[in-house]
Amino acid sequence: MANTTDSITLNGYDWSNLYHIDYSGGTGGEKLAETIANIVHAQSNVDWRTGEEGTANYGVEDSFLNQYTQPSVFDYTKPYLLYDGLIVNHDINQLASNLKLLRYYRKECLELEKGKETRTVSDDEKQSVIINNREQSNLVLRTHHLLREYEQLENINSLYLYPLKNSQILTLRMFLRRWLNRKNLEQERIEPLLGKEMFKWFLEKYKADDGYCAWQIEIALANRELFYQGKEFRTDFEFFIDDWNRTHDNFGTLKIEKDYVINRERKLIDAFDWCFGDNESIFNQIKNMININVGTNEVRLWQIQNKKDIEDKGISIYEEDPLVIKNYLLNYYGVNGLKVGGLT
Repeated sequence: MANTTDSITLNGYDWSNLYHIDYSGGTGGEKLAETIANIVHAQSNVDWRTGEEGTANYGVEDSFLNQYTQPSVFDYTKPYLLYDGLIVNHDINQLASNLKLLRYYRKECLELEKGKETRTVSDDEKQSVIINNREQSNLVLRTHHLLREYEQLENINSLYLYPLKNSQILTLRMFLRRWLNRKNLEQERIEPLLGKEMFKWFLEKYKADDGYCAWQIEIALANRELFYQGKEFRTDFEFFIDDWNRTHDNFGTLKIEKDYVINRERKLIDAFDWCFGDNESIFNQIKNMININVGTNEVRLWQIQNKKDIEDKGISIYEEDPLVIKNYLLNYYGVNGLKVGGLT
């Protein structure tokens, strides 16, 4: 296929009606996506689960069925895409192709998710959709893969939301809001994602009276290939904490290539300022990037609550010692009298 910017457009001319947030966990990317979706009237293209942010049943589903915030393409979308497998292996051309297909076949994907039968789609038909279909409405895309060249999608409204300081506090925020939550395994589609054999292993490995946690699911999903290859991998909570800190520690100090950050500095947002900012600077920065004022009263109250959530635990949002955060998390279940499998 030809170069993406020459052969694939979203609205017939470019990608200017696509609002894109690439972010790491715990940085408030869902809140930013939700806020932008409301402002640009993309609500009809975005579905919200019931619940409040920070609870087990809160989540944002973007205009593309969350395909690029997950490690694998969901089984109910595979028949309608040209490229499946691990999404981190998709180049920008494959991503652009899949985005157009996800919009065009959205109804069929949702029907298949519900267990209904749908028609078979040929690769020729998919190619025709990619070339000829036009999407005129504003759309929202969330991703977790900074080192992909999104700028090749002409006029896309991209923002990069990553920790440039105080990453240990953002790690704590992530754990409190996501990883410590109990999950409904059927709703999360864990069995089809893991496969029957690994799902059985998962149920036994993390069995506890109070159900299964998000961090346990994350470990299983991340190690699916190793499991089916018969290779060993760590499954305990302390390793999960250490690994999360290692892979998300201070992205701004060059877990990312230095030149990459410099080249994209105009669109790189400090996640700490977004989550805890107490002035107009972060809102002005975003407005200069995508011409949208996200400094709503709701967002300001959200920032205040973020700070309160941390400081109510007896930890300052300016705490610099990562061991303070780690020890708090290691003792979280014991202090709260909760039984959880796989703690050690």
